[in-house]
Amino acid sequence: LATGQVEAGNGEEPIVPPDGSPVDTCEEAKITHDCELYDQFANDPLTIIGSATWGAGLAFINAIDAMMASLADIKVPFFIQSAGDEYWVDATSHPLVCDGINEIYPGQCNLVVHENDWHELLNEVDRAAYMADYLDFFDNHLPQ
Repeated sequence: LATGQVEAGNGEEPIVPPDGSPVDTCEEAKITHDCELYDQFANDPLTIIGSATWGAGLAFINAIDAMMASLADIKVPFFIQSAGDEYWVDATSHPLVCDGINEIYPGQCNLVVHENDWHELLNEVDRAAYMADYLDFFDNHLPQ
């Protein structure tokens, strides 16, 4: 679908929500449960909250395809945190990527799924816990 949209010249057109309705509120956006932060972004003229474009969507799909095709080249520890209540992306790719890396390099990929959170984990209400997970991962894998 994304390829067809880009080929038709719609690369800069936004991808609308799956049900086709406009997104007006934090709850409708399904990006973060921190509606105060969402409103700050939504009301700031220097930031934009909106749908990704077809071009960005296709670039993301192509990047995942390229990464999956070259998993043998990934020789560093890999950490994925995924929103369990994801609405905007197909989160089934996250375990596939991690499983693919671990088939080649057992134990190199760690996946954590946060069951009740939405798309932007580092903007979620409990973002400090996710940042702590990232920092712990780096502390455990960077040379001292």
